[in-house]
Amino acid sequence: MEPEIIPPRRIKETALFRELWTQAEEVLAASNVITCIGLNLNEGDEDFLSLLNEGLHKGDKELGFINFSPDKSIQEKFHWKEKIKNLLNFDIPLENISLDGFVEWISQMEN
Repeated sequence: MEPEIIPPRRIKETALFRELWTQAEEVLAASNVITCIGLNLNEGDEDFLSLLNEGLHKGDKELGFINFSPDKSIQEKFHWKEKIKNLLNFDIPLENISLDGFVEWISQMEN
């Protein structure tokens, strides 16, 4: 599947945005593996978190989380594991969390 960019709010002013949001819901529901890249899981993004939460809990899913932050206080996998558990009610293995950028993840995809 091709990566998609999802407009940040569920309630859309244009038919195109509403259609993109519906497509995102369908793709997440049908996916077995969901990888979030560069997502900070901002609590204010309620619509997106709801969309992701619904997608994760439809069927058997594997979640990958790739992020990088210069803030040393949140560069720990346990921080993100707990945040994902609290916000999305989804238990992600520590090995599915990468905090040092994309190089490691891309090399795994090539193998």
